[in-house]
Amino acid sequence: MCAGQEVRNENVVRARANVIKTLATVSLFFVFCWAWNQTYYLMYYLGYPHVDFTSAFYNFTVIMVFLNCCVNPIIYSIRYDQVVLTAKTSKTL
Repeated sequence: MCAGQEVRNENVVRARANVIKTLATVSLFFVFCWAWNQTYYLMYYLGYPHVDFTSAFYNFTVIMVFLNCCVNPIIYSIRYDQVVLTAKTSKTL
């Protein structure tokens, strides 16, 4: 193998590892943010008597779901420099 191909292979391996780490981070945040709300609905469907959709805890579960939408751009901006550069040059921000 030539030196150029070795460098390319290293870059591919590094990029693949970065994608896997990013996917794992996004997936963990997804599970953490949605688990509260889905557990609450599961309790409701199973007939748990103390499920109250006007309670502060239910409101917390809904906020966690919305937080999941907000945290993804932050994760991507931390993991990828290109996202930060695009955001800085974007006229919509």
